[in-house]
Amino acid sequence: MSIFRILSNKHSTLLAVSRNVAVKFEWYYEQPNIWLEIEAYPSEEGLSVFFQNITARKNQEDALQKIHSQLLQQTNLLNSVLSNTPGRLLMFDRAGRLTYINRAGLELTSLSKTCILGKSVAEIGWPPELIELHNNCWKNVLATGESLTTETEFINPRTGRRNYCSYIFSPIANAEGSIEAVLVTNRDITELKTAEAALRESESRYRILSEITSDFAYSFNRLPDRTWACEWMTEAFTRITGYSASEIANSGWPECNYIHPEDREMLQEQMQSRSCSSKEVSEYRIVTKSGEIRWLWDCRQVVWDEAENRAVGVYGACQDITEHKLVEAKLCETNQVLEGLIEALPVAVVAVDASAAVTLWNPAAEQILGWEESEVLGKILPIVPSDEILDFSAMLQSELAGKAPVAKQCQRQRKDGSLIDVCVSSLPLRNPQGLITGSLRIFSAISAALGKQEKKDNIKGEGDLLDPFWARYVSLPHLTNK
Repeated sequence: MSIFRILSNKHSTLLAVSRNVAVKFEWYYEQPNIWLEIEAYPSEEGLSVFFQNITARKNQEDALQKIHSQLLQQTNLLNSVLSNTPGRLLMFDRAGRLTYINRAGLELTSLSKTCILGKSVAEIGWPPELIELHNNCWKNVLATGESLTTETEFINPRTGRRNYCSYIFSPIANAEGSIEAVLVTNRDITELKTAEAALRESESRYRILSEITSDFAYSFNRLPDRTWACEWMTEAFTRITGYSASEIANSGWPECNYIHPEDREMLQEQMQSRSCSSKEVSEYRIVTKSGEIRWLWDCRQVVWDEAENRAVGVYGACQDITEHKLVEAKLCETNQVLEGLIEALPVAVVAVDASAAVTLWNPAAEQILGWEESEVLGKILPIVPSDEILDFSAMLQSELAGKAPVAKQCQRQRKDGSLIDVCVSSLPLRNPQGLITGSLRIFSAISAALGKQEKKDNIKGEGDLLDPFWARYVSLPHLTNK
């Protein structure tokens, strides 16, 4: 397009000619992609036209326009985000006047936004505790230029309820690096604090109940490297073991030193065999800090992570059963001595249950009465003659009822059918609850020199037959059925 065509088509040029006035306008020349600034001055001799290439200026104006548009867009986006964020945002200038507050921040006052902008926190009407906190932190940030984080509780002026808030005071610097404002970020943590308090109360209740029902309770976490770390222990742990919780915090349980070396492998096997969340019960020994060996009964609940397919923790409660184990060992020792004594006695020792079935038959009974142990165990006592069955049953029922046992002369039958005159002494057999469940009977043979009638008379508590020869050497405790 020629210059003459530009001038002839442009309305401003025609206006300059027709009205005899100077004009100035801009024109975009497409083909060479340039901008021209054109000035036209009419005169008597004709029209003077001046052209100036302003492409660089127009490009710069376009770039600035784009930047301005982007800045406006980002500003609108930022305002939208800040306005709708659940956190409370407030900005104060160096004089302490409020210059910005978002929608959530208005919860801290009953006034409208237009009423509080440009005012100090005291003029806004905040609670005294918030005013003091704000002023102290705001001055600290201006003095140090560093952010400051704190927490506080206060009565919300709009709701009248106690609230907990976390605060972040951050300095806002200008282009020269000077602090010109302080941004306050306020987050309501009332629900978090309430949940934390509920959790602490729950843990406290659990520990109290654990200490009531057990000697001590514990919690271990299993770390990604498959070692165990102590999360917490109740105080009784130190009383029993001598170790503090901090001393075993990263002990690698159950490999830690307080587990008895002979029981560590058993605990490790239990843990390695886990495939899901489960409840486990075991008994094992510990070595206290002073070197004493004690027994624990341990009931624990495994925490299983399905995503990782492994145990990630364990909660447990332990009871010190050392005294029980000592009594159990003493009882076992006593039973062994008693069993050895019964085996060695030269008199027949026979025990029956409530149905008169044989539960004990010593070697002397085999020799005197003829039946072997395997022939009579679990079967009705075979040595009572038919004419004495009623007396035997009455005597057994009397013993089961708790009446004092008496020594009695009677006849008993051998395997070969022959009868033997004996003196029977009995003791009740009791279960762990103390209930009589059977009878232990000791048979001593009576000399053939005694007369028949004398052998059959009951002995009511006096005479030498009440205290047979073995009673001088044997004192039998309460026995339980075998």
